[in-house]
Amino acid sequence: MSKRVGLIAFILVLASSSSLCGQEWKTLEDEPSRKELFAQFVAPKNQPETLALLGPFIFPTDTTTDKTNNTTRTDVIFGIDVSHYESADIRFDIMRDQNVRFVYAKATQGVGYRDGRFAQFWTALGALPPEKKVYRGAYHFLSSSDDPVAQADSFLKLVSENGGLKSDDLPPVLDLEWDIATKNGPDRWQSKSPDAILNAVLAWLSRVKDQTHRVPVVYTARAWWRARKIPEEKFAVLKDYRVWIADYSSSSRALETPGVPNNGAFNLWQFSETAKLSTGYGGALDANVFFGDDLKFLNDFQIK
Repeated sequence: MSKRVGLIAFILVLASSSSLCGQEWKTLEDEPSRKELFAQFVAPKNQPETLALLGPFIFPTDTTTDKTNNTTRTDVIFGIDVSHYESADIRFDIMRDQNVRFVYAKATQGVGYRDGRFAQFWTALGALPPEKKVYRGAYHFLSSSDDPVAQADSFLKLVSENGGLKSDDLPPVLDLEWDIATKNGPDRWQSKSPDAILNAVLAWLSRVKDQTHRVPVVYTARAWWRARKIPEEKFAVLKDYRVWIADYSSSSRALETPGVPNNGAFNLWQFSETAKLSTGYGGALDANVFFGDDLKFLNDFQIK
Protein backbone atom coordinates (compact mmCIF):
# COMPACT_ATOMS: atom_id res chain seq x y z
CA MET A 1 0.00 0.00 0.00
CA SER A 2 1.29 3.44 -0.88
CA LYS A 3 2.45 5.52 2.07
CA ARG A 4 2.39 8.80 0.25
CA VAL A 5 0.02 11.32 1.74
CA GLY A 6 0.70 14.32 -0.44
CA LEU A 7 -2.31 16.31 -1.51
CA ILE A 8 -3.39 15.83 -5.09
CA ALA A 9 -4.21 18.90 -7.12
CA PHE A 10 -7.54 19.79 -5.63
CA ILE A 11 -8.28 23.27 -6.91
CA LEU A 12 -11.81 24.33 -6.21
CA VAL A 13 -13.47 27.21 -8.01
CA LEU A 14 -16.27 27.54 -5.52
CA ALA A 15 -15.84 31.29 -5.29
CA SER A 16 -17.69 31.54 -8.59
CA SER A 17 -20.70 29.81 -7.09
CA SER A 18 -22.39 32.35 -4.86
CA SER A 19 -24.84 29.75 -3.58
CA LEU A 20 -22.01 27.93 -1.80
CA CYS A 21 -20.15 30.91 -0.36
CA GLY A 22 -20.74 30.94 3.37
CA GLN A 23 -23.01 27.92 3.00
CA GLU A 24 -24.54 26.55 6.17
CA TRP A 25 -24.60 22.78 6.05
CA LYS A 26 -27.81 20.89 6.72
CA THR A 27 -27.38 17.44 8.20
CA LEU A 28 -29.04 14.42 6.65
CA GLU A 29 -31.24 12.65 9.17
CA ASP A 30 -34.22 10.73 7.82
CA GLU A 31 -33.53 10.19 4.12
CA PRO A 32 -34.19 6.56 3.20
CA SER A 33 -31.23 4.26 3.70
CA ARG A 34 -29.87 2.18 0.85
CA LYS A 35 -31.30 -0.92 2.52
CA GLU A 36 -34.74 0.70 2.51
CA LEU A 37 -34.40 1.77 -1.12
CA PHE A 38 -33.52 -1.74 -2.25
CA ALA A 39 -36.26 -3.25 -0.09
CA GLN A 40 -38.81 -0.93 -1.68
CA PHE A 41 -37.73 -1.12 -5.29
CA VAL A 42 -35.78 -4.35 -5.74
CA ALA A 43 -36.87 -6.98 -3.22
CA PRO A 44 -40.50 -7.02 -4.46
CA LYS A 45 -39.17 -8.08 -7.87
CA ASN A 46 -38.34 -11.59 -6.62
CA GLN A 47 -34.76 -10.87 -5.67
CA PRO A 48 -34.73 -12.10 -2.04
CA GLU A 49 -31.80 -11.33 0.22
CA THR A 50 -30.93 -14.98 0.85
CA LEU A 51 -27.38 -15.34 -0.39
CA ALA A 52 -24.26 -13.19 -0.41
CA LEU A 53 -21.53 -15.00 -2.31
CA LEU A 54 -23.17 -18.07 -0.74
CA GLY A 55 -23.33 -16.32 2.61
CA PRO A 56 -24.38 -14.95 5.04
CA PHE A 57 -21.16 -13.10 4.36
CA ILE A 58 -18.82 -12.78 7.33
CA PHE A 59 -15.56 -10.83 7.35
CA PRO A 60 -12.82 -12.04 7.27
CA THR A 61 -13.62 -15.76 6.77
CA ASP A 62 -15.59 -15.37 3.55
CA THR A 63 -13.02 -13.02 2.04
CA THR A 64 -10.44 -15.77 2.02
CA THR A 65 -12.48 -18.91 1.32
CA ASP A 66 -14.83 -19.65 -1.58
CA LYS A 67 -17.68 -21.58 0.03
CA THR A 68 -18.79 -23.03 -3.29
CA ASN A 69 -15.86 -25.41 -3.54
CA ASN A 70 -14.00 -24.70 -0.29
CA THR A 71 -10.98 -23.21 -2.04
CA THR A 72 -8.81 -20.25 -1.13
CA ARG A 73 -9.74 -17.00 -2.81
CA THR A 74 -7.03 -15.19 -4.74
CA ASP A 75 -6.89 -11.80 -6.44
CA VAL A 76 -9.93 -10.36 -4.70
CA ILE A 77 -10.12 -7.23 -2.54
CA PHE A 78 -13.09 -6.59 -0.25
CA GLY A 79 -14.40 -3.39 1.28
CA ILE A 80 -17.41 -1.69 2.85
CA ASP A 81 -19.26 1.60 2.58
CA VAL A 82 -20.69 3.58 5.49
CA SER A 83 -22.96 6.52 6.26
CA HIS A 84 -24.70 7.96 9.31
CA TYR A 85 -26.76 4.77 9.40
CA GLU A 86 -23.70 3.04 10.79
CA SER A 87 -23.03 3.44 14.49
CA ALA A 88 -20.60 6.17 15.52
CA ASP A 89 -18.59 3.58 17.43
CA ILE A 90 -17.63 1.57 14.36
CA ARG A 91 -13.92 0.78 14.68
CA PHE A 92 -11.87 1.36 11.56
CA ASP A 93 -8.71 0.27 13.37
CA ILE A 94 -9.88 -3.37 13.22
CA MET A 95 -10.77 -3.37 9.53
CA ARG A 96 -7.41 -4.66 8.27
CA ASP A 97 -7.67 -7.60 10.67
CA GLN A 98 -11.12 -8.32 9.22
CA ASN A 99 -9.67 -8.16 5.68
CA VAL A 100 -11.63 -5.01 4.89
CA ARG A 101 -9.26 -3.21 2.55
CA PHE A 102 -11.25 -0.10 1.67
CA VAL A 103 -14.06 2.04 3.09
CA TYR A 104 -16.25 4.52 1.22
CA ALA A 105 -18.10 7.10 3.36
CA LYS A 106 -21.15 9.11 2.35
CA ALA A 107 -20.32 12.81 2.25
CA THR A 108 -23.19 14.75 0.70
CA GLN A 109 -26.58 14.64 -0.97
CA GLY A 110 -28.05 17.29 -3.25
CA VAL A 111 -26.76 20.80 -2.48
CA GLY A 112 -25.85 21.73 1.07
CA TYR A 113 -26.77 18.43 2.74
CA ARG A 114 -23.97 16.57 4.50
CA ASP A 115 -23.84 13.21 6.18
CA GLY A 116 -23.53 13.86 9.89
CA ARG A 117 -20.81 11.25 10.39
CA PHE A 118 -18.68 12.01 7.36
CA ALA A 119 -16.23 14.29 9.17
CA GLN A 120 -15.76 11.74 11.95
CA PHE A 121 -15.37 8.79 9.59
CA TRP A 122 -13.11 10.61 7.11
CA THR A 123 -10.81 11.88 9.86
CA ALA A 124 -10.65 8.52 11.63
CA LEU A 125 -9.82 6.69 8.40
CA GLY A 126 -7.12 9.21 7.53
CA ALA A 127 -5.52 8.95 10.97
CA LEU A 128 -5.00 5.17 10.93
CA PRO A 129 -1.36 4.12 11.40
CA PRO A 130 0.33 2.36 8.46
CA GLU A 131 -0.18 -1.13 9.85
CA LYS A 132 -3.94 -0.56 10.19
CA LYS A 133 -4.47 1.63 7.14
CA VAL A 134 -7.31 1.00 4.69
CA TYR A 135 -8.07 2.96 1.54
CA ARG A 136 -10.75 5.58 2.07
CA GLY A 137 -13.13 7.25 -0.35
CA ALA A 138 -16.07 9.69 -0.33
CA TYR A 139 -19.36 9.53 -2.22
CA HIS A 140 -22.18 11.88 -3.16
CA PHE A 141 -25.84 10.91 -3.59
CA LEU A 142 -27.14 12.60 -6.73
CA SER A 143 -30.43 14.45 -6.26
CA SER A 144 -32.83 14.78 -9.17
CA SER A 145 -33.93 18.25 -8.04
CA ASP A 146 -30.63 20.20 -7.80
CA ASP A 147 -28.21 21.41 -10.44
CA PRO A 148 -25.56 18.68 -10.88
CA VAL A 149 -22.63 21.12 -11.08
CA ALA A 150 -23.77 22.82 -7.87
CA GLN A 151 -24.01 19.35 -6.30
CA ALA A 152 -20.46 18.59 -7.40
CA ASP A 153 -19.22 21.83 -5.88
CA SER A 154 -21.09 21.11 -2.66
CA PHE A 155 -19.44 17.68 -2.45
CA LEU A 156 -15.98 19.07 -3.18
CA LYS A 157 -16.47 21.82 -0.61
CA LEU A 158 -17.26 19.37 2.20
CA VAL A 159 -14.33 17.10 1.33
CA SER A 160 -12.04 20.15 1.22
CA GLU A 161 -13.29 21.34 4.62
CA ASN A 162 -12.30 17.98 6.06
CA GLY A 163 -8.74 17.87 4.77
CA GLY A 164 -9.27 17.20 1.10
CA LEU A 165 -8.47 14.23 -1.09
CA LYS A 166 -5.04 12.64 -0.79
CA SER A 167 -3.15 10.87 -3.55
CA ASP A 168 -3.64 7.53 -1.78
CA ASP A 169 -7.40 8.02 -1.37
CA LEU A 170 -9.96 6.36 -3.61
CA PRO A 171 -11.55 8.50 -6.34
CA PRO A 172 -14.88 10.25 -5.67
CA VAL A 173 -18.10 8.33 -6.26
CA LEU A 174 -21.45 9.46 -7.64
CA ASP A 175 -24.35 7.47 -6.19
CA LEU A 176 -27.01 7.18 -8.91
CA GLU A 177 -30.11 5.34 -7.76
CA TRP A 178 -33.66 5.83 -6.50
CA ASP A 179 -34.21 9.37 -5.21
CA ILE A 180 -37.28 9.52 -3.00
CA ALA A 181 -38.42 12.38 -0.77
CA THR A 182 -40.08 10.19 1.84
CA LYS A 183 -40.06 6.51 2.67
CA ASN A 184 -42.23 4.57 0.22
CA GLY A 185 -42.47 7.62 -2.01
CA PRO A 186 -41.97 7.55 -5.79
CA ASP A 187 -38.56 7.83 -7.42
CA ARG A 188 -38.22 11.49 -8.34
CA TRP A 189 -36.06 10.58 -11.34
CA GLN A 190 -39.21 9.29 -13.05
CA SER A 191 -40.08 12.86 -14.06
CA LYS A 192 -36.81 13.14 -16.01
CA SER A 193 -36.11 11.78 -19.48
CA PRO A 194 -33.26 9.29 -19.91
CA ASP A 195 -31.18 11.92 -21.69
CA ALA A 196 -31.82 14.49 -18.96
CA ILE A 197 -30.71 11.98 -16.32
CA LEU A 198 -27.54 11.05 -18.15
CA ASN A 199 -26.70 14.69 -18.87
CA ALA A 200 -26.93 15.42 -15.14
CA VAL A 201 -24.68 12.45 -14.37
CA LEU A 202 -22.08 13.51 -16.93
CA ALA A 203 -22.13 17.11 -15.69
CA TRP A 204 -21.34 16.00 -12.12
CA LEU A 205 -18.66 13.57 -13.24
CA SER A 206 -17.00 16.11 -15.53
CA ARG A 207 -16.93 18.78 -12.82
CA VAL A 208 -15.40 16.48 -10.25
CA LYS A 209 -12.89 15.05 -12.71
CA ASP A 210 -11.80 18.55 -13.73
CA GLN A 211 -11.37 19.71 -10.14
CA THR A 212 -9.70 16.61 -8.65
CA HIS A 213 -7.83 15.25 -11.70
CA ARG A 214 -9.18 11.84 -10.72
CA VAL A 215 -11.53 9.64 -12.74
CA PRO A 216 -14.75 9.38 -10.67
CA VAL A 217 -16.74 6.22 -10.09
CA VAL A 218 -20.48 5.79 -10.76
CA TYR A 219 -22.43 3.64 -8.30
CA THR A 220 -25.66 2.35 -9.83
CA ALA A 221 -27.90 -0.70 -10.31
CA ARG A 222 -29.25 -2.36 -13.41
CA ALA A 223 -32.66 -2.58 -11.72
CA TRP A 224 -32.74 1.21 -11.49
CA TRP A 225 -31.78 1.68 -15.16
CA ARG A 226 -34.60 -0.62 -16.16
CA ALA A 227 -37.07 1.12 -13.85
CA ARG A 228 -36.19 4.45 -15.44
CA LYS A 229 -36.45 2.91 -18.92
CA ILE A 230 -32.99 4.09 -19.89
CA PRO A 231 -31.90 2.12 -22.98
CA GLU A 232 -29.05 -0.08 -21.81
CA GLU A 233 -26.92 0.80 -24.81
CA LYS A 234 -26.73 4.31 -23.34
CA PHE A 235 -24.58 2.84 -20.56
CA ALA A 236 -21.75 3.44 -23.01
CA VAL A 237 -21.78 7.15 -22.06
CA LEU A 238 -19.95 6.08 -18.89
CA LYS A 239 -17.12 4.38 -20.77
CA ASP A 240 -14.56 6.94 -19.56
CA TYR A 241 -15.48 6.40 -15.90
CA ARG A 242 -15.29 3.60 -13.37
CA VAL A 243 -18.42 1.62 -12.48
CA TRP A 244 -19.55 0.32 -9.09
CA ILE A 245 -22.53 -1.94 -9.58
CA ALA A 246 -25.08 -2.90 -6.94
CA ASP A 247 -26.69 -6.32 -7.33
CA TYR A 248 -27.90 -8.41 -4.39
CA SER A 249 -29.74 -11.04 -6.44
CA SER A 250 -29.24 -14.65 -5.42
CA SER A 251 -28.37 -15.74 -8.96
CA SER A 252 -25.63 -13.13 -9.29
CA ARG A 253 -24.19 -13.98 -5.89
CA ALA A 254 -24.19 -17.68 -6.68
CA LEU A 255 -22.33 -17.09 -9.95
CA GLU A 256 -20.28 -14.22 -8.49
CA THR A 257 -21.13 -12.14 -11.54
CA PRO A 258 -23.36 -9.05 -11.17
CA GLY A 259 -25.88 -7.82 -13.68
CA VAL A 260 -24.56 -4.71 -15.43
CA PRO A 261 -26.49 -2.55 -17.91
CA ASN A 262 -25.70 -3.61 -21.47
CA ASN A 263 -23.46 -6.31 -19.94
CA GLY A 264 -20.87 -3.59 -19.48
CA ALA A 265 -17.65 -3.66 -17.49
CA PHE A 266 -17.57 -2.97 -13.76
CA ASN A 267 -14.82 -2.20 -11.26
CA LEU A 268 -16.60 -2.75 -7.93
CA TRP A 269 -19.57 -4.88 -7.01
CA GLN A 270 -21.76 -4.30 -3.97
CA PHE A 271 -23.22 -7.76 -3.41
CA SER A 272 -24.75 -7.56 0.06
CA GLU A 273 -26.04 -5.09 2.63
CA THR A 274 -26.20 -7.62 5.46
CA ALA A 275 -22.53 -8.54 5.85
CA LYS A 276 -21.04 -8.78 9.33
CA LEU A 277 -17.64 -8.48 10.94
CA SER A 278 -16.60 -11.49 12.99
CA THR A 279 -15.70 -9.18 15.87
CA GLY A 280 -15.68 -5.56 16.92
CA TYR A 281 -18.94 -4.35 15.34
CA GLY A 282 -22.35 -5.95 15.46
CA GLY A 283 -24.21 -4.03 12.79
CA ALA A 284 -24.95 -5.08 9.23
CA LEU A 285 -22.68 -3.61 6.56
CA ASP A 286 -22.64 -3.18 2.79
CA ALA A 287 -20.06 -5.58 1.35
CA ASN A 288 -18.19 -4.87 -1.88
CA VAL A 289 -15.63 -6.76 -3.91
CA PHE A 290 -12.97 -5.92 -6.47
CA PHE A 291 -11.78 -8.74 -8.71
CA GLY A 292 -8.07 -8.35 -9.29
CA ASP A 293 -4.74 -8.06 -7.51
CA ASP A 294 -3.32 -5.09 -5.63
CA LEU A 295 -1.59 -3.63 -8.66
CA LYS A 296 -4.79 -3.67 -10.72
CA PHE A 297 -6.68 -2.09 -7.83
CA LEU A 298 -4.15 0.73 -7.59
CA ASN A 299 -4.19 1.28 -11.35
CA ASP A 300 -7.97 1.16 -11.72
CA PHE A 301 -8.48 3.72 -8.98
CA GLN A 302 -5.44 5.92 -9.67
CA ILE A 303 -3.96 5.46 -6.21
CA LYS A 304 -0.38 6.59 -5.66
